Amino acid sequence: MRRQARCIVPFLCCFALSNACGDLSKATLTVQAQENPPAQGADSAASTKSPLTFVGSALDQEALLKHLREAKFRSLESVGTTSTVFRMGLIAPIDAAYKPMAKARMRGYRAEVAAYRLARLLGMDNVPPATIRGINKEQLSRSLVSKQFRQLDELVGRIKWNKINWTRGAVIYWIKDLQKLELETPNWTKRWHVWLKPGGAIPGDQRKLAADISSMLAFDYLIGNWDRFSGGNIARNAEATRLYVRDHDAAFAAPLPERLHTRVFDQLRRVQRFSKRFVAAIKALRAEDLHHAFDRGRNMEEGFWLAENE
Repeated sequence: MRRQARCIVPFLCCFALSNACGDLSKATLTVQAQENPPAQGADSAASTKSPLTFVGSALDQEALLKHLREAKFRSLESVGTTSTVFRMGLIAPIDAAYKPMAKARMRGYRAEVAAYRLARLLGMDNVPPATIRGINKEQLSRSLVSKQFRQLDELVGRIKWNKINWTRGAVIYWIKDLQKLELETPNWTKRWHVWLKPGGAIPGDQRKLAADISSMLAFDYLIGNWDRFSGGNIARNAEATRLYVRDHDAAFAAPLPERLHTRVFDQLRRVQRFSKRFVAAIKALRAEDLHHAFDRGRNMEEGFWLAENE
């Protein structure tokens, strides 16, 4: 993340715009590294303590996290295609997606939680809350929906279990009104490229969507998420006014191969208009904020951390 963080601050500052996608800066593009961005005060955008409500939900994110951590679950249903993920039916007002430590992507569950924690530091209200939760083989077997009993051995075999048949995973807020949005298709690509160029006209009811697109691409660059445009990883709400930024289990690779860095940066370079609020939050982000969110010593009790290189 260090390389990306140095590079992205001047990049975004050159093309900051308001949250409503107006007030475009006329500065020219630069991607020169900024080694030591100025530190901000405790009341900065990155360290705000005000409750953050997830878009489309009546519950603030602390309430959602409490349900994710503490609510008992009644069912597990495999819903993954390329990854191992279950819909977890909670005895609560919400359900969850559960991504256990999978053999194919051992650190993916940690990347999901790390992405959410960084998004929260940046004031993003459209990255679903995620935390760590453990289960054992018996719980999985007992809770798997009956129609998938024949798949039990296969599903169990995908997961990395410890010596006492227990694993950790990311438990993530389940979004009910999720609708696929194919931003990579020619029609959509042409549309948002125009929106996010200097002087591009944005329909009044699409301004928040346009801001979400630019913030998503910048966020993906920060976390090294090269897997956004691989199919099915971009979703919107039912009204097509907001993006849901989700599926981050490929992020925080250390090191990120150059070809993947290029892939993510090429997407970002298509954008020349960004939310002023998002830019301000990145400028305010401090090293101590990241260490507080990701530190191994602080978070070992819940089984989460990021290594220094990540």
